[in-house]
Amino acid sequence: HPTNRGVALYGDKVYVATTDCNLVALDAKTGCKHWTFRASAEVRTPVLVDAVGKSGKRVALFGDLNGRAYAVDATNGALLWKLKADDHPTATITGAPVLRAGVLYVPVSSLEEAS
Repeated sequence: HPTNRGVALYGDKVYVATTDCNLVALDAKTGCKHWTFRASAEVRTPVLVDAVGKSGKRVALFGDLNGRAYAVDATNGALLWKLKADDHPTATITGAPVLRAGVLYVPVSSLEEAS
């Protein structure tokens, strides 16, 4: 099994990011899978789950190794948005996203050393 990188507990679900590009929502009591979302690359960031906007929609926020940031509906796994966080050709996201006063901060680094 792939190892997990980020885990979040919110309400009745546990959200687990895996090295095989998935974010999985599990029932916190039974461990049964609710849904799986497939990202474009490996997810190494912690997962931030929070109620967002006036509607209070539960959203899972995370990033991948190709520098993309994601917002996924935390109740059903539907993609809300995905964006390239930086135009640098080797941009990557491995740090935790932070949500403050309605603004999402995404830490971006690069893989220049490897290239």
